[in-house]
Amino acid sequence: MKIFHLEPRPGQKTHGMVQVGELPFGSPISLPVMILRGERPGPVLWICGNVHGDELNGPLAMMELYRELDPVGVRGTLVLTPLLNAPAFMDRAKMAIMDRLDMDTVFPGDPNGLQAERTASVLFEEIVRHADAVINLHTHNTRFTAVPYTNIKIVPGAAPEVTTKAHDMAAAFGAGVICRIDLNKADGELPGVTRGALDICCLAQGIPAVMAELGSGGRSEQRNIALAKLGIINVMKLMGMRPGERQCPAKQLVISRRGFLRANRGGYVQVLARLGAIHPKAAPYARLFNWWEDLDAPCLDDDVYVIAVRVNPLVATGEKIIMVGQEWKTDSLKPVVWS
Repeated sequence: MKIFHLEPRPGQKTHGMVQVGELPFGSPISLPVMILRGERPGPVLWICGNVHGDELNGPLAMMELYRELDPVGVRGTLVLTPLLNAPAFMDRAKMAIMDRLDMDTVFPGDPNGLQAERTASVLFEEIVRHADAVINLHTHNTRFTAVPYTNIKIVPGAAPEVTTKAHDMAAAFGAGVICRIDLNKADGELPGVTRGALDICCLAQGIPAVMAELGSGGRSEQRNIALAKLGIINVMKLMGMRPGERQCPAKQLVISRRGFLRANRGGYVQVLARLGAIHPKAAPYARLFNWWEDLDAPCLDDDVYVIAVRVNPLVATGEKIIMVGQEWKTDSLKPVVWS
C-alpha cells in the first residue's frame, strides 16, 4: 500500500509531509499525513480536518488519536490529514489571504487553479484511490458556539446504499444530533456553492462520507476533542476495523430541515434562546439594540431546536444570529457492523 509517498507496513504507524505548493519566498506549503495500518487487511477510513483554517478541535483530536492508538488488533488502515488548508491555518482564519477561497466549496479541485483548488485536487485524487469512507471534521466559526453534531447529505445521483452507509456513520459517530439534509429540496442553507463540499463530492463518487461539526472555531475545547476521538473509534468499530461495542447515545435527535435566523437591524445582539434546547414559538429569541434604544425582539411562529448561537454581539443587517433545526425527530439509531 502506498498513500501519497508513504508506504506503511502492517502493524505500524508512519507520517510525513506532502508538498502542495510554495509561498512567495520559496518555503513549501505542505500537508501533514499520519497513517496507522492495522495488522490485518481491511477498509480504509480517511479523516480530514482544517479545511477551514480556524477549525482546531478536529486536528487536535487527530493528533492525540494518532499518538494513542495501537495498530495491534486493528483491521484496515486509518489515514489522518489534519491540516488541509495550511495558508488559512497560518492566517488563523476560515479562508487564506492568498486566494480568499472557501476550500470546502472547490472539491474535487483543479490542478491548475488557485492554491486551495490545487490542494483539493491533490487530496481528492488520493482519497478516491484509497478511501472506503471519509469523515471531514469541522467547527462553527469563531463568532458562534454550537452543539456538536454530524451532518449527512442526500446527494442527487448518489447510490442509495452509499447514502445508507453514510447515515450509519453519522449515527455511529455518536454526537447526539444528526442533520440529515436532502439536497434535492434543501432550503435555508448557506448561500453559494455547495456542490464542491468534500463530503458531497465523496458521496457522488460512491464513497460514504459525513461531516462532524465540533463546537467553536479558533479555540481548543477538550470536550469536543474527546468526542471527536470517540466518534472516530466508533466509526472504526462500525466498519469492523476495531472490536468492541460502540459508545453512542441510545437516542439521537435527527434534524431534517434547518436554517438561520438573521438580524433585521444593525447593532448589538443578545441571544435569548438556549443552546441545545427547543425554543418555543412566540418567545423572543434575541434582543437587538444600539447605543440609546432597543431595536427588535424577534419571535417565530413555530418551535425551533437551537443548534448554534452567536457569541460575538456585533451584527449588521442580514448577519446570522442563530442556527436552528426546523423539523426533527428523536430516533433510536443502531447501525449494524458493515460486512
